[in-house]
Amino acid sequence: MNWYFYWYFTIYSIYKRLSWDKHFDIFATSMFSLFVNCLFIGSLGFVLCLFDNQGLLMDSFVRFATPIMMIFVVNYFIFLPKQKQLMLYDLYKEKQSTARDVFTVFISILSIVVIILYGIKAHYYLNS
Repeated sequence: MNWYFYWYFTIYSIYKRLSWDKHFDIFATSMFSLFVNCLFIGSLGFVLCLFDNQGLLMDSFVRFATPIMMIFVVNYFIFLPKQKQLMLYDLYKEKQSTARDVFTVFISILSIVVIILYGIKAHYYLNS
Protein backbone atom coordinates (compact mmCIF):
# COMPACT_ATOMS: atom_id res chain seq x y z
CA MET A 1 0.00 0.00 0.00
CA ASN A 2 1.49 3.33 -1.01
CA TRP A 3 1.58 6.36 1.28
CA TYR A 4 -1.28 8.13 -0.54
CA PHE A 5 -3.71 5.29 0.17
CA TYR A 6 -2.33 4.91 3.68
CA TRP A 7 -2.85 8.62 4.33
CA TYR A 8 -6.45 8.34 3.13
CA PHE A 9 -7.24 5.33 5.25
CA THR A 10 -5.74 6.93 8.35
CA ILE A 11 -8.23 9.78 7.95
CA TYR A 12 -10.94 7.26 7.06
CA SER A 13 -10.33 5.27 10.24
CA ILE A 14 -10.46 8.42 12.38
CA TYR A 15 -13.80 9.35 10.80
CA LYS A 16 -15.03 5.79 11.24
CA ARG A 17 -14.32 5.94 14.99
CA LEU A 18 -15.80 9.41 15.53
CA SER A 19 -18.85 9.41 13.25
CA TRP A 20 -22.26 7.85 13.68
CA ASP A 21 -23.30 8.71 10.14
CA LYS A 22 -23.45 5.86 7.65
CA HIS A 23 -21.96 8.10 4.95
CA PHE A 24 -18.80 8.96 6.88
CA ASP A 25 -16.70 7.74 3.95
CA ILE A 26 -17.84 10.72 1.85
CA PHE A 27 -16.76 13.13 4.59
CA ALA A 28 -13.45 11.29 5.02
CA THR A 29 -12.80 11.54 1.29
CA SER A 30 -13.61 15.25 1.35
CA MET A 31 -11.29 15.89 4.32
CA PHE A 32 -8.52 13.90 2.66
CA SER A 33 -9.00 15.86 -0.57
CA LEU A 34 -8.79 19.07 1.41
CA PHE A 35 -5.43 18.03 2.90
CA VAL A 36 -4.10 16.99 -0.52
CA ASN A 37 -5.29 20.26 -2.06
CA CYS A 38 -3.64 22.30 0.68
CA LEU A 39 -0.35 20.49 0.16
CA PHE A 40 -0.55 20.69 -3.64
CA ILE A 41 -1.61 24.34 -3.97
CA GLY A 42 0.79 25.49 -1.25
CA SER A 43 3.72 23.61 -2.77
CA LEU A 44 2.88 24.77 -6.29
CA GLY A 45 2.61 28.34 -5.05
CA PHE A 46 6.03 28.22 -3.42
CA VAL A 47 7.58 26.70 -6.54
CA LEU A 48 6.05 29.47 -8.62
CA CYS A 49 7.44 32.00 -6.12
CA LEU A 50 10.91 30.56 -6.66
CA PHE A 51 10.55 31.21 -10.39
CA ASP A 52 9.01 34.63 -9.70
CA ASN A 53 5.84 33.64 -11.54
CA GLN A 54 3.28 33.66 -8.74
CA GLY A 55 0.77 35.47 -10.91
CA LEU A 56 0.33 32.31 -12.97
CA LEU A 57 -1.68 30.77 -10.16
CA MET A 58 -3.19 33.86 -8.56
CA ASP A 59 -4.34 35.87 -11.60
CA SER A 60 -7.09 33.51 -12.73
CA PHE A 61 -9.72 31.78 -10.63
CA VAL A 62 -10.02 29.02 -13.24
CA ARG A 63 -6.29 28.21 -13.00
CA PHE A 64 -6.58 28.15 -9.22
CA ALA A 65 -9.80 26.10 -9.02
CA THR A 66 -9.10 23.52 -11.74
CA PRO A 67 -6.46 21.48 -9.86
CA ILE A 68 -8.58 21.65 -6.71
CA MET A 69 -11.65 20.24 -8.45
CA MET A 70 -9.57 17.61 -10.26
CA ILE A 71 -8.13 16.34 -6.97
CA PHE A 72 -11.62 16.09 -5.45
CA VAL A 73 -13.00 14.21 -8.46
CA VAL A 74 -10.04 11.82 -8.71
CA ASN A 75 -10.21 11.02 -5.00
CA TYR A 76 -13.94 10.34 -5.21
CA PHE A 77 -13.41 7.97 -8.15
CA ILE A 78 -10.56 6.19 -6.38
CA PHE A 79 -11.93 5.88 -2.86
CA LEU A 80 -15.73 5.84 -2.97
CA PRO A 81 -16.53 2.56 -4.72
CA LYS A 82 -17.58 0.56 -1.64
CA GLN A 83 -16.13 -2.86 -2.59
CA LYS A 84 -12.72 -1.43 -3.41
CA GLN A 85 -12.81 0.72 -0.31
CA LEU A 86 -13.51 -2.24 1.98
CA MET A 87 -10.79 -4.33 0.35
CA LEU A 88 -8.21 -1.56 0.69
CA TYR A 89 -9.29 -0.84 4.26
CA ASP A 90 -8.59 -4.47 5.19
CA LEU A 91 -5.14 -4.13 3.63
CA TYR A 92 -4.61 -0.89 5.56
CA LYS A 93 -5.47 -2.65 8.84
CA GLU A 94 -2.83 -5.31 8.09
CA LYS A 95 -0.14 -2.73 7.26
CA GLN A 96 -1.01 -0.22 9.98
CA SER A 97 1.84 0.87 12.24
CA THR A 98 2.44 3.67 14.69
CA ALA A 99 5.35 5.09 12.68
CA ARG A 100 3.22 5.31 9.54
CA ASP A 101 0.36 6.87 11.49
CA VAL A 102 2.68 9.52 12.91
CA PHE A 103 4.00 10.22 9.40
CA THR A 104 0.48 10.69 8.00
CA VAL A 105 -0.46 13.02 10.84
CA PHE A 106 2.75 14.96 10.17
CA ILE A 107 1.90 15.22 6.46
CA SER A 108 -1.62 16.42 7.32
CA ILE A 109 -0.31 19.11 9.66
CA LEU A 110 2.38 20.06 7.13
CA SER A 111 -0.25 20.51 4.41
CA ILE A 112 -2.17 22.98 6.58
CA VAL A 113 1.02 24.87 7.50
CA VAL A 114 2.09 25.07 3.84
CA ILE A 115 -1.23 26.50 2.69
CA ILE A 116 -1.28 29.04 5.54
CA LEU A 117 2.24 30.20 4.70
CA TYR A 118 1.37 30.38 1.03
CA GLY A 119 -1.79 32.33 1.89
CA ILE A 120 0.30 34.88 3.75
CA LYS A 121 2.69 35.11 0.80
CA ALA A 122 -0.24 35.43 -1.66
CA HIS A 123 -1.78 38.16 0.48
CA TYR A 124 1.39 40.23 0.17
CA TYR A 125 1.55 39.50 -3.57
CA LEU A 126 -2.02 40.64 -4.16
CA ASN A 127 -1.60 43.78 -2.06
CA SER A 128 1.62 44.92 -3.69
